[in-house]
Amino acid sequence: MASPVVLCDHAIVLVPNDLGNGCRYGRSRYRAQLVDSSNKSLAEFTFASIEGRSFASRRRHVSTAFATICWFNEIRRQLGAATPTDIQRILEPIDEEYEDPQAVRRRWRDYRSGVHAPAAQTIALSERRCSGTTQILQSPLWDSLRLDRPATQVGLALAGRTCAEGDELLSRMLGSTGGLSNDPRWLKKRCTAVLLVGNLESLGVLTICMRLAGEAKLNRAAAAFYQAATRCLLILGPWLFRHGIARAIGEYYEHVLRPACCPDPLTQSGCFCSSYYLKSIEALDRMKTRVEEERGRALDSSELAHVILTELTLQSG
Repeated sequence: MASPVVLCDHAIVLVPNDLGNGCRYGRSRYRAQLVDSSNKSLAEFTFASIEGRSFASRRRHVSTAFATICWFNEIRRQLGAATPTDIQRILEPIDEEYEDPQAVRRRWRDYRSGVHAPAAQTIALSERRCSGTTQILQSPLWDSLRLDRPATQVGLALAGRTCAEGDELLSRMLGSTGGLSNDPRWLKKRCTAVLLVGNLESLGVLTICMRLAGEAKLNRAAAAFYQAATRCLLILGPWLFRHGIARAIGEYYEHVLRPACCPDPLTQSGCFCSSYYLKSIEALDRMKTRVEEERGRALDSSELAHVILTELTLQSG
């Protein structure tokens, strides 16, 4: 099993203020300052391809933009840099005799917005200074979001990069060890185990299983995987927000993936609502802050996933 991407370090802090909007960016003894990120809506990614949209013929897929934005914001977090130019000065000093300074600075600004993906040389350069950034950029999650990539191919790439239960779900959905059990408790138990890992690969596994179930017309299984995937979005919410894609990826699941994979009306009941996603992240992050202060230490990714999943289970009755 591959080393998981650490998602819980330096999570966001959202606490009440007197400005009328209910939250401000702050700091706790367990957290670092929130990275300032725009969290654009999906509609603002007009330079990218999204299935079913008028600009779907353009080359760069929105999932590539998501990956690049997360990669950039992780570099910025690790370096403590305020702007793309600050990062460029640290990682890629300009030799004006051979390079156009404006072009280099523009390229780093484009990484921030996801307009351009980094070249292999830039990826390697960043990894030497900021460990783990390549793993984020190359996570199988991003391919799992692409409806133009065969789900079987992406599922095979994910195998071995998640927990035993995740591998079992992939194996059954890919048909190598028989189909899914008819017992919904069996499926729920394995989805819960995947959720408790609480990393990007967890979301990738649940997304691919949802796509495979949708392709096989297994509507109830597809709905169960969609529900688990959107719970994973909530578990990963603080990390996705801090890395600049929470709003857009929430909208992508609701408006692109759900209609493609779970078109049956039965999936409408209790569905994830992306318009409330950021508010849900705020509430869950406040809960995380409270638990950490009670325990006197920061939560690791599995503990965070367990706390959030327990709260979601209580809310759903």
